[in-house]
Amino acid sequence: MLRRLIWWIGSERGLSGM
Repeated sequence: MLRRLIWWIGSERGLSGM
């Protein structure tokens, strides 16, 4: 579940392009 939080935080930062 940690991985999900990682990409989730990144998406909030504006890295949803990943």
